[in-house]
Parts: sequence; structure tokens; C-alpha cells
Amino acid sequence: MLGNFGDLFSKMQEMQDKLKQMREDLKKETTQVEVGAGMVKMTINGNMQIQDIQISDEAMQDKEMLEDLLIAAFNEAQRKMSEIVKEKTVQMQQNLLPGVDINDILNKLQ
Repeated sequence: MLGNFGDLFSKMQEMQDKLKQMREDLKKETTQVEVGAGMVKMTINGNMQIQDIQISDEAMQDKEMLEDLLIAAFNEAQRKMSEIVKEKTVQMQQNLLPGVDINDILNKLQ
């Protein structure tokens, strides 16, 4: 029985280390989105921090439209990065605990 507990503890430690490495890697991961037919382009990193914004001259002419485009760009960038983070988390989980669905476990805890 103690051997199983030791194996479980070892797996948990390995998962913690991998999660820490994944967080570090995500800081370097970026995604870019375009909204308004390319009038606004935004790049964010895995920490959901804006890295770059490019705004066309056309978008600068209409303040209300620009505000809407910036909101749309940030929301889309967040959605896209969330998908990337989810994919990487699932990959890590599958490598460490094959056959175990972490999302299912987390959903049951909520």
C-alpha cells in the first residue's frame, strides 16, 4: 500500500513540475487576431497580456467603432488563447495520467 502512495505522490510532484514548466512556456506563447477586416490586430501572450496592437488609419477616424473593435479583438484573443491553454493542459494530463480525464474530475469538484 505504501508503494502505491509513493507512486501517487511521485506522479503528483511530476505533474506539479510539468504545470510550472507549462506556465513558463505559456508566457512565451502568443496569438494574434484581426477584427474589422484587419482594422485592428492584437497579439496577446499566455498570461492574457496584450503584447501588441495595430490600428489602421481608417479605424482611427471613428472613436466608437474603434472602441468596439478593441473590445472585440481582446475578447477574441482571450478566447483563442484559452483554447491553446486548454489544449496544452489536456496534452500534459494525457502524458502524465493516461486514461484519466482531469476535466471530468475538476467538473465534479465544482
